[in-house]
Amino acid sequence: MKRLLLLLFLAGSFVRAAQAQSCEEALAYYVSSSPSGEGDQWMARTGCAAEADVVPLMAALREQGVGEFVWSAANQSVAYGFGTIYTLTAADTTPLPALAETETSFYHSPMWSPDGAQLVAVETNPDEAVDWLVATDLAGSLRRIAQLTSSPEDESLILPLRWSPDGQWISYALSHRVDSEDWETNIVLLSTGCISDPAQTCEAHELAITDDSGERPNVQTDSQALLPEHWWGMAWSPDSQQLAFLCSANDFCLLYADGTNFRRAPITLHGNSLAWSPSGTYLAYQADSDIYLYDIEQDTHTNVTQSPDLMEFVPLWIPLPEGAFLLEAP
Repeated sequence: MKRLLLLLFLAGSFVRAAQAQSCEEALAYYVSSSPSGEGDQWMARTGCAAEADVVPLMAALREQGVGEFVWSAANQSVAYGFGTIYTLTAADTTPLPALAETETSFYHSPMWSPDGAQLVAVETNPDEAVDWLVATDLAGSLRRIAQLTSSPEDESLILPLRWSPDGQWISYALSHRVDSEDWETNIVLLSTGCISDPAQTCEAHELAITDDSGERPNVQTDSQALLPEHWWGMAWSPDSQQLAFLCSANDFCLLYADGTNFRRAPITLHGNSLAWSPSGTYLAYQADSDIYLYDIEQDTHTNVTQSPDLMEFVPLWIPLPEGAFLLEAP
């Protein structure tokens, strides 16, 4: 299990930013010029002019070979790691362990709460073969919040986890075993009141269409069973009202968090790794090793990389100027 999660983690190991769509946001993504990824490094393209500056990300991240990371505009801090979770700040780039790997558990997939007061991560216990959601306030108060999976025989956690910008929900995807051959996957919304108030019980429910705006069709599996199409890989809108998510090989879907106003946005090629822009205008996604932008209002898709000789993955938005500390000065 740890090896599989490590591969998922390393998929986002290096990024280069594309030309920003505005002065307030930069679009970043992972570029690999070889199957092994040798020679890749963190780079960022910033600025809103036609010819943007290309600069490395902060030296503290590059020197430690940091892969995927998350940052908080609220507390100007970065969190990263697989095994042990480390944090560093704009004021002090010395890495400090926030969640230390033990003989029985390792940590991964950290997330900052929108207010920067809590750091949440996934704890995987290989012996128990389960995943837990854990939280720390960075003062040493670590606690398990909710059990995410029961056992690999019955459930499988699908990364990434996402915290809604308003702080009310954490979303993730679970695959459930239906029978000996078939699994179904859905998005789970976990209420975060239990994180701020330990007396509360963590409540969660599966995302579902609650009005007559559309339907979730059944698809036929290899065993000829009919199961609802898989929903996974979600991204929150900046106002926390909607989720975009992958719903088939050639579609991503949008749905309000209350289950209303379901829509589909067909993709020419298989899409992956959705990321909603801070302005709310665009959804970035990977398709056929390029990065595309979906203009939500115009309902148009644009290939923004068009680089057949390179492989680009894992789009990531960096709001500016809050995220400027992640970039080396040009």
